[in-house]
Amino acid sequence: MFVGEGADSIEDVLSGFARANPGTVMVRDGSVVRRNGAPPGQVAVVLGGGGGHYPGFAGWVGAGMADAAVSGQIFSSPSEAQIYRAARAVENGGGVLLASLNYSGDRIHFGAAARRLRAEGVAVEEVVIADDIASRTAPSAADGRGIAGALFVAKVLGAAADEGRSLAEVARVGRRAAARSVTLGAATSGCTLPGDREPLFTVPAGKLAIGLGIHGEPGIEMQTQGTPHALADHLVTALLDHAPEPQQEQERVAVLVNSLGGCSHEELFILYTKIHDGLESRGRAVVSPVVGEYLTSLDMIGASLSVMFLDAELESLWRAPAHTPSFFREAEVSSKQRTVAVERAPAADLADASPESRGLAARVCVAIGHAAEAVRRQEERLGQLDRVGGDGDHGRGMVRGLSSAHDAALAAAESGAGLRSVLAAAGAAWSEKAGGTSGALWGAALAAFATAVDDQRAPTVADIADGLTRALDAVVDLGGARPGDKTMVDAIAPFVDVFTHTPDAMLATTWARAAAAAEAAAEGTADLVAAKGRARIHGQNTLGTPDPGAVSLGLVVRAVESSFEQ
Repeated sequence: MFVGEGADSIEDVLSGFARANPGTVMVRDGSVVRRNGAPPGQVAVVLGGGGGHYPGFAGWVGAGMADAAVSGQIFSSPSEAQIYRAARAVENGGGVLLASLNYSGDRIHFGAAARRLRAEGVAVEEVVIADDIASRTAPSAADGRGIAGALFVAKVLGAAADEGRSLAEVARVGRRAAARSVTLGAATSGCTLPGDREPLFTVPAGKLAIGLGIHGEPGIEMQTQGTPHALADHLVTALLDHAPEPQQEQERVAVLVNSLGGCSHEELFILYTKIHDGLESRGRAVVSPVVGEYLTSLDMIGASLSVMFLDAELESLWRAPAHTPSFFREAEVSSKQRTVAVERAPAADLADASPESRGLAARVCVAIGHAAEAVRRQEERLGQLDRVGGDGDHGRGMVRGLSSAHDAALAAAESGAGLRSVLAAAGAAWSEKAGGTSGALWGAALAAFATAVDDQRAPTVADIADGLTRALDAVVDLGGARPGDKTMVDAIAPFVDVFTHTPDAMLATTWARAAAAAEAAAEGTADLVAAKGRARIHGQNTLGTPDPGAVSLGLVVRAVESSFEQ
């Protein structure tokens, strides 16, 4: 975003960070330190590393974690002098614990600062973090890079110091936390240095880089970009293969799902759901998980999974309270104190259905399945159409809505529901799961159509025409659009018109003519200017592009027609 002088100023970064968190931290001698220092005689924990990893390490300064954090320039180690000054600023009679990542520059400068402090009579211990399994020479080797697992170590060190432990004890538990922490990351793009226009590395479209570093180092392998479940399974399997000892029954683990900078929280929570399930299915109990941005790599689009294999001591320290700008944990309440009764929703009351209606309900399930597959194949195109006048999510919303409607219809049919009940269940699921305008409109349309049929007899063409009219009325009443406004109404109106004015005794024949009318009308919306919905804001810009809602309706009704042939 920024170029020119000051675009990558770490000094300004730290100044702005401290000013934004005045109650917790301040800048002293170029380092971020606790606003309210630790009690006399307590071990001072000093963290540090290169810049570009916000919120680590400055974000971890505060009660229950670090006393000071020192930052070098972007991806560069802080100097010996910086580390020395930070330690001197917070040393309070209990000695200093220096914690750094396993990079040559950090090792050199932190080591030199430790020697300088010792020469002046200050007791110093060092902890080196090397949790990245992708850069290890062997599964048990402690020679990998230090990455997001540093959060575990910082938390354990700070909690141990807060308990008043000796410097030797704080160092011991910190080293144990480091030895029992493992991390693996994945990304779809490299990061871009401030002021640069190109990323440090690129990932081919449709690929996922596995095992990349937080300083812009490319991954050690490429995989096809897949589902959240596939990525979660890969990460969990890889980390558990690096467990420090054979698995104990229901071994407990701390978990961090970390954004590398450009991964949204929504994506992180989706990934965590799969990770949590994967760990539990492998006999691991998750303790106080953390999901969010904790050790980033500027704007890299990716995420990492970190696991710390706990023992009773490490678990207690991991769960202890902390208060920093980016990590806050209250004293945990016991499960007995926080138990809340959960009311269960009553099961659906399905009306008794005739065998004939149940057969028709099964055919509806097939039809919705065909529609879901047709829209899934066109998801990208629908998204591109929606970007012209909207936010580009129409294809995704339609896929989600139809998939949910199909699942709900199948569940109702398997429970013995008839035609009306299956349609109502599908409409309710579509509205609930798809969200957005299209979800509400399609849900209302299906619900309205269901009121024209029942769970006993087969509907006539006239019944279907009545149901379609009710569906159209529901869409118009709910959305407020009329033909000519460039919405799905422009496609559904001619579809309904065929049924109401030129019906054929054969449903399939009428449906085919109606589907053709809907498709033609949908493509004809390219000649209209949007007058409703978000697209109306873009006015003339929507000319030449058909409305995505109308196009998707055409796709759905044409796909439903194919089910008549089975």
